[in-house]
Formats: sequence, structure tokens, C-alpha cells
Amino acid sequence: ISKYQEASGLKPQEAYPNEQIALIENKVAELAAAEEAARKADEEARRIDAEFKNAIAQGSVAMDGGDLEVARTKFDEAKGLKPNDPIIPKKFAELESLEAEAARLAEAKRLEEEREKAKLAEYENYMAEGASAMTDENYEDAKTSYEKARDVFPDNEEPKIKLKEIAAIQDELRKAAVLAANDTEFNLELAKKYPQGRK
Repeated sequence: ISKYQEASGLKPQEAYPNEQIALIENKVAELAAAEEAARKADEEARRIDAEFKNAIAQGSVAMDGGDLEVARTKFDEAKGLKPNDPIIPKKFAELESLEAEAARLAEAKRLEEEREKAKLAEYENYMAEGASAMTDENYEDAKTSYEKARDVFPDNEEPKIKLKEIAAIQDELRKAAVLAANDTEFNLELAKKYPQGRK
């Protein structure tokens, strides 16, 4: 530029040196703009890379901690920043595997809870049948119902207590029947010996 400026000073009426100066200044401005654009692009690429790595790291920590919803959000965020990065499909594959396992465990838990509810309903039904039979003094049916309740929940004490009560009642009834039978035989013997009764 300085040489064209010198030439322009020697021959100010010549357009060529001024044209060359303008061309050079335009080129320098273009190069400066290109350098600035490259610097901004590099800065943006570094920002995106840092945000990407941060999102992947946060997603990985969330996934390791079992917070799969946060992990998915962070991996989606990372995918939005760098959709073609090879780590994205790997992280989503890991996440989907954990989500499938979590869904399987949730279903197994739900089924177990349903089984427990059904078991509890069955137990309560047997206990109610036993109580009703006891009220009706139908001890054999009560015993059968309480035995079934005990089989449903073997560690529960209530059916065992009821079975002991029934055994005690049945034992008392047997003793009373023996006494009644003996008493009846005695009265029959007396009636044979003394047909006219006591005098």
C-alpha cells in the first residue's frame, strides 16, 4: 500500500495507484472479516463442545443415579448440539436398556402388589367365613376356614389363635357329650331298677 500511496503522490492524476490501494484495503478488510468470522466460529464450536460435554456428563450422572427422565433430557440436549456425534447413539442405547429394565421391574412390582392384594382379600374372606361359622357354632366349617387363612399367611397369628379356640371349644363339647352320655346311661339304669320312680 505504501508504494501505491507514494506513486499516487508523484502522479495524483493517475487513477491506477488509487484503484490498487482500494483493492488492497478491500482485501485486507475481507481477510479481517474472515479472521473474525473464523474466530467467532471457533469460539462457537468451543461453546457447543463444552455444552455438549456438560450435557453428556450430566446425563451420564443422572443415568447412573437412576434418574432416567433427567438423563433423557440431557442426552436430547446433547443431540440438539451435536446430532452426528458418535457418542449419542451409545448413550441412548444405554438409556433405553435401563428404561426397559426399569419398566420390567415396575411391571413385576405391580404384579406382585396385585398378587399380595388378592392374597390379602382371600385371607380376609377366609377369616370372615370362619367368624361367621363360629357365630353359627359350626366349628368344623370355622376350623376349615381358619386353616385356609393360616395357609395363605402362615406367619399371621390370628388364625392360629382361632384354631386353638375351636380346639378348646370342641374339647369341651366332647367332654360334655361324654358326661351327658354317662348321665343318660345312669338315668336309664335307675329307671330300669325303679320303674315307679323314687318313693
